[in-house]
Amino acid sequence: MLAAREHGYETNAMAGYDASKAASTFDLDPEQYIPVMAIAIGKPDETAEEITTTRYPISELVDFS
Repeated sequence: MLAAREHGYETNAMAGYDASKAASTFDLDPEQYIPVMAIAIGKPDETAEEITTTRYPISELVDFS
């Protein structure tokens, strides 16, 4: 992912997919290879606006009783 960033690409690690289907999609032997992570890679959209997120105060999310 760092090498991709160095070449001007953006990446995003993904989980939560069917590893056996991913292995067969890439013609990997599912008995020998088990995909553990997928990485999305692409060029960033230069025209996209900055995305802002809302952060909730920790006191609304956690209760230390």
